[in-house]
Amino acid sequence: MYKNVFIVIFSLLFANQVFAKNTGILVSIKPLHSLVSAVVGKTDKVSLLIKGSMSPHSFALKPSDTKLLNNSAVFFYIDDQLESALKKTVSGLPNDVNVFKVSTFKNLNLLPVREDVNWEEDGHDHHGHGHDHGSNDIHFWLDPNNAIKIIKGITQKLSSIYPENISAYKINAKHIIQKIVALDSSLKANLESIKNKPYIVFHDAYQYFEKAYNLNAIGSILLDPELPPSPQRIIKIRAKIENLKAHCVFKEPQFKAKIINTVIEGSEIKVGILDPLGANIEPGPEMYLNLLNDLSKNLTGCLSL
Repeated sequence: MYKNVFIVIFSLLFANQVFAKNTGILVSIKPLHSLVSAVVGKTDKVSLLIKGSMSPHSFALKPSDTKLLNNSAVFFYIDDQLESALKKTVSGLPNDVNVFKVSTFKNLNLLPVREDVNWEEDGHDHHGHGHDHGSNDIHFWLDPNNAIKIIKGITQKLSSIYPENISAYKINAKHIIQKIVALDSSLKANLESIKNKPYIVFHDAYQYFEKAYNLNAIGSILLDPELPPSPQRIIKIRAKIENLKAHCVFKEPQFKAKIINTVIEGSEIKVGILDPLGANIEPGPEMYLNLLNDLSKNLTGCLSL
């Protein structure tokens, strides 16, 4: 009798393992997670893989992250060039995981990586990744028009997997698109007064935002956020700041104040903060709107002085 009971219990456990379905939607970075969450609404759970200020280029998967990836029904990410740390893992995910690379969505406006002398190539000594010459800039979510196309792509992909939610997806997509269109109009008005003022960034990640609002970014400075630059490098950076006559230089949150102060010492240039991923913004459906608002406020805050 006990033997039969054991066989039944074992069979049930085995069956649950075999027939267990992957569930939930997983998204790589916060801005994309925001757009997916807005479309999904209350129809499903949307989880964020790369949290806080962790870089998608050097993100290290924990065993719990790998389990989450393998057990998710859907995984959205930007591109192998951005989430380079995930490339091998994503290529090896089981067929039960529906993987969508957003850079392949239809009608996105993709811009080439800037290779002018004033734009320093983002190489392995900074974020742990590099760009092939002639490749596209993959920070395309910072253009509101691209965000709208991403939302439409998300709606299409999810509708093909969960047709029972098509109506909810379309309604939710319409609502978030309306909010983005309204914000876009507001930002154009807010940024008008500073659009001709030249500035420099420490990471060339903002050209989609710059082109959307006709801003005057004139160059980038490649700098490791953790290590102080050499004396020779400091001389070159100071010369560049002086020659380009920029009003402001924008760092990202991970840059230490001491490094920035060393670099700009002796110049009158002002320092602001920009963040393409919104590390300090609460995740959720409104996060993308808050991200664009923060970029606008930080640009006007520094360039209006």
